[in-house]
Order: sequence, then structure tokens, then C-alpha cells
Amino acid sequence: MIEQRVGESLFDGPGSPQYLFVSYTNALVGSSEALFRVIRGNLDLKGVNVRFLTVDRLTSEIVRLIERDGRVKLPKKSDKPSMLFKKVRNQCINAGTYESNFQRISARFLEVEIEEVIIDWGVKSLDDYLALQRKGRRSALQGTDKRAIWEAFERLKKLCEESGETTWSGWRRAAFDALNEYDSPIIPGIACLVVDEVQDLSRTQLGILRKIVSSPKIVTLSSDLGQSIFRRTPNRTSAAEGFQVRRADTVMLRRSYRMTKEIQRAIDPIRARFKSGAADDLSQEPVFSGPLPELHGCAAIGHATVAGELIKSHARRFSTNLGRFAVLVGSVAESSERVPILQRTFAELKIPYKIHKPKDPIDPKAHEVHVLTVASSKGLEFPHVIIPWVDEIALSQDDKEVGRNESLDERYRLLYVACSRAAESLTLIRDPDVTNSFCECLYQGSWRLIKHQGKVDPGIPQNDDDIPF
Repeated sequence: MIEQRVGESLFDGPGSPQYLFVSYTNALVGSSEALFRVIRGNLDLKGVNVRFLTVDRLTSEIVRLIERDGRVKLPKKSDKPSMLFKKVRNQCINAGTYESNFQRISARFLEVEIEEVIIDWGVKSLDDYLALQRKGRRSALQGTDKRAIWEAFERLKKLCEESGETTWSGWRRAAFDALNEYDSPIIPGIACLVVDEVQDLSRTQLGILRKIVSSPKIVTLSSDLGQSIFRRTPNRTSAAEGFQVRRADTVMLRRSYRMTKEIQRAIDPIRARFKSGAADDLSQEPVFSGPLPELHGCAAIGHATVAGELIKSHARRFSTNLGRFAVLVGSVAESSERVPILQRTFAELKIPYKIHKPKDPIDPKAHEVHVLTVASSKGLEFPHVIIPWVDEIALSQDDKEVGRNESLDERYRLLYVACSRAAESLTLIRDPDVTNSFCECLYQGSWRLIKHQGKVDPGIPQNDDDIPF
């Protein structure tokens, strides 16, 4: 698409044209740039430089331009925004006015509601917030709940004003509002803007992107309306809000070339747990077939060993290099405990590996297994994916009345995103002795079930017979 736009010579403004690819995560941006280099050889097309960056990195450049211009003074991002919300929630509980409400509302739900609704939607007053209707909410908010959340928001604003810092959403919103002071795009010369993973961008992020282009005609949006880690799945209209997208301008992909029929059938029950039912939601039919996904059962202490032995056996089975394998762990918090275990085990098994940081590009040609968090894998694809400690993906659920269902939905989306990174083979490893209602949906899909008895060793079954739990 970028090459096509360059060939069309759409840019006729002063200076050098800019062709931008922006997306949600550093990992996806790095991998997209690496793939572009493989296809093109370099980032120079007919003298035009193509840039790959996240929306927040682009926003940082915009903020620097605004500050250099001196028209508006913008707040700084807080290094620990979650601590701000915990402090605010404790202040509200101690104040006593809405103590019973805050006993029902989880800290995570409070943070998400303020960040993704009040700030991101630009809600200006309590009356506007009380009147705001949100479809698809699973935790109903009473009027007093909303008043309690608004009090927390007011306290948060005061804290931010005193410190000169703000949350991520507040920082983005301040940049968005500042762009209203400009009659023309603050970044000159953008001739093409390709936006990937639109479904995971906030309203404010999409608004910023709209304000830096001279016309929606130079923008191409790409999204998977069936996937979103952090928010309920949007429909076509809401995903492209502000870009004047017409149905005639939309290309719907009805067939999937990125995972096998067997993988999709296995993970469809996970998706059914959070499916939004949006009119534009797509059920893509996979083109390719492959082996039945495997669900291994063993005690948590043996997950790393099973993962390592599976990598070795699958590498022989599929005659492929290790760079085509990815091992995904649930979150940054979980990875701090589990990644060292994988490191020790892979070293003992003499398996080359790389622990990926958010900005690291993925090289499928590398002779090393890729280890990364599920969130970092968003938008990426690997031929072979192994996910140990599946049960732990459910551990970060909220236990409060308001927020429990949204948290559960988020964990199901996270699990679906992890599983859907696999193109050819998918393997999950969990402890079958752990009673976990979260994982019940797995058994509704089509899996090859394998249980490892006693001490875990290289005893990966070599035949094709299923071994039921």
C-alpha cells in the first residue's frame, strides 16, 4: 500500500513527503519494519523515506513541536499512573462520602473508567457523565457509582495539577486539545498514513492521527474487528471514527490465510466468551489445514520442560528452524517470575532463545526461540506457538462486584490473542489438577489432549493417538 501511494505521487506540497506506518505496540512496529526491509531491501522508495512508529511515539514528536512553538504548556506523563489512581481511591474511601461504592468498585475498573471513558471521550461535566450511555457494559453502574467515580476524577485532576504530571490518557488528551489551536497539520508533508491495529487505538489516538493529515484520503486503516485486548470489539464505523470511511471504501476479508482451520475451531469457544455481536464482526473462513492443536496437562513445575521438549520434537517434526517458534507468557508481572524458569530450562536443554523487549523486532530467520509476553505479541504471527502456565492468565481478575465481569472479558481476550498468534501449530500447557472455571471453555474446542504423569521428562508422545486427561 505504501509503495502504491508512492507510485501515485499524491504529494504535491513543499519539502519532502513523509510516508508513515503507525501501530499499537513497539513489537509490531519493529516487526513490520523488518518485514518491509525483507520485501523492499531498504526504507527508501524513490527518494522517499518511510517511517515506522507507534502512535504514542508519534504523539511524543507532536508534543515536542507544540512545546517548541510555545502556544500551549502541556503536562508531563507520570511514570507511575496506577499509583495515582490507588492514591485517589484511598482518598475517596477515607473521605467517607462514597465509601460503600468504592468498596464495590475495583481499582482496575476505576482506572479504566476514568482513562478510557471520562478522559478519552472528553467528558466535561458530571451531568454529561451521568447521561452517557455505554452499550455492552457487563457491570452496570448505578447513579451513585458514577458520582463516586466522578469525585475520584476530580481528585485525580487536582493531584495532576499540583504535580504537573498526568496519566497516559490525560497526556494524549492534552496533545489532542492543543492541536485544535492549529489551522493546518503540525507535521508537514505527510503524504500517506497507514494505521494498523485500529481496533486497539483509543478515540483520542485516532483523533490525533486525523488532525495531522490534510485529508482522510491519504489514510489507510487496518483492523481486526474480532480482536481487541483492552476494550470491547468496535464495529467498522466506530473503529474508523473521524476518518469519513464509507462502506464502499472498506475491503472486507472473508477468508483467513493466517491460521489453520483446526486452530480456529479450537479457539472459537474462547472468542465466544467475549464476542460483541457487532454487525460488522467477521467470521473468516481459514484456507489452510494443519495438525490438531495440543492441550498438555502437567504440574506447573514441569511446564518449562514440556515446552522445551515440545520445541525440540516439533522442530524435527516440521523440519523447521527455531526462529519460527514463540513461547508466550501472560503479562509483565507473570513474566518476571516465569521467564527465568524458561531461561534455565532452555539452557539445560541447549535450546537457543531470545527474551524480547517491547522494542525488539522479530526475526523469523533467527535460529532462536522467541520468548515474549502476550501483549507484546499483539499483531504478530508465528508458525508455531507454545503457551505454558495458561491458568495464570486468569489470576489477574478483579474480585470486586463492579469490574469483575470486565476483567474476565479482558482475560478471555488476552487468551484469544495469544492463541491466534499461531499460524500452523498451537500448544497450550496447563495444570489439570487446578480447578479453574476460566479454562473450561478450552474443552469445548477440538484439541488433542495429552497428560504427563509423574516426573516430567522428554516423554512427549511420538504417536498420533490421543491421550485423554
